[in-house]
Amino acid sequence: MVIASLRSAALTLAKRSTERDRAEAALRESEQRFRDVAEVGGDWIWESDADYRFTLFAGDSLADTASAGITPATTLGVTRWQLAGADPEADIHWQQHKADLDAHRPFRGFQYFIVAPSAERLYFSVSGKPVFNESGTFRGYRGTAANVTHTVEALQRAERAEARLRDAVDSISEGFVIYDDEDRFVMCNESYRGLYPQSADYMALGVRFEDILREYLGLGGRADEWLAKRMREHRELAGTVEQKLSDGRWVLISERRMRDGGTAGLRIDITAFKSVQAELRASREHLARAQRVAAIGSFELDLRTREIEWSDETYRIFGVSRAIGPLNQNALEGMIIPEDRERLSHQIAAIVDGRSQPVMEYRIRRPDGCIRILYREMELMRDGSGQPHKLIGGGQRRNRAA
Repeated sequence: MVIASLRSAALTLAKRSTERDRAEAALRESEQRFRDVAEVGGDWIWESDADYRFTLFAGDSLADTASAGITPATTLGVTRWQLAGADPEADIHWQQHKADLDAHRPFRGFQYFIVAPSAERLYFSVSGKPVFNESGTFRGYRGTAANVTHTVEALQRAERAEARLRDAVDSISEGFVIYDDEDRFVMCNESYRGLYPQSADYMALGVRFEDILREYLGLGGRADEWLAKRMREHRELAGTVEQKLSDGRWVLISERRMRDGGTAGLRIDITAFKSVQAELRASREHLARAQRVAAIGSFELDLRTREIEWSDETYRIFGVSRAIGPLNQNALEGMIIPEDRERLSHQIAAIVDGRSQPVMEYRIRRPDGCIRILYREMELMRDGSGQPHKLIGGGQRRNRAA
């Protein structure tokens, strides 16, 4: 009976031993699996106690921080905020994190940085979940961490580059705008917004150019017709376009296709230029009327190109129109009576040499066969270096026919 009991006990012990060996083997396998994952993973694994002090770091990627002086030996026994040199009572970023920990909430993607002994700034992204024992008592946290320094630095470089681009764009005095390959708004500077205050609030990322244009127009009167024309110009990028704004200003629109299919546009305020242009046009019209009344024509002779520019009245005096094409000295001499050509050429040469000459008189034959006697006064103009540049003058007919 005793022997049977001993045999039964031995079998039970042997069974328990086998089960224990299996459990220990499974535990070793589980631990090895844990180490393998930690070693080959891009993140490392950490654990902390109930006071949030680190108790474990594992993973080959820890070597990335070792060169900067951050090792498991320097982190074990301290909290995350102590490692970062932060105050969770004063820093709102750490206040929220500490509140999550105190409430035993899981967290994901919490980012912070450490100034390493090497003076490098290292950035980390951590995730964790609370750990409880069988009785529900809080034991600490377990989670993963990743060194995201390269990613953060790349983002910072991109943000700095974008800020520099924004500063450069805003420093442009002209209006500047970019639309993407789907014709949606990307960015513009304040000068551009200032040109179109009615639609400035609609200039937001992703809004279509056509929708912004519709807001600017208000779609009144002939707006639909104008919109179709403007959209065609915008899509075809057919050179520069002058546009009169609703406040009376004028802008010169220049748009170019970018390599990614988007559009870069420039708006130059040409209001002052248009005003001068209008004044010049009015002045020319006034001069043309005065010359027509007085039957006096004016001209300019470029001594380098030999090209001649006539006023409208000069064309009338010679009996020709601007349709005859560009004029030059040879064409002019062809209209002069042959006997007067040499004398006129000598007088022109003398003026160019700086010698004063009396009023020139010469005869021309008009296309209708009429011969007119003209008298002409000339003045020499010199360039910045003092060299003869142009002859300017006026001419008047002395009689109607000879």
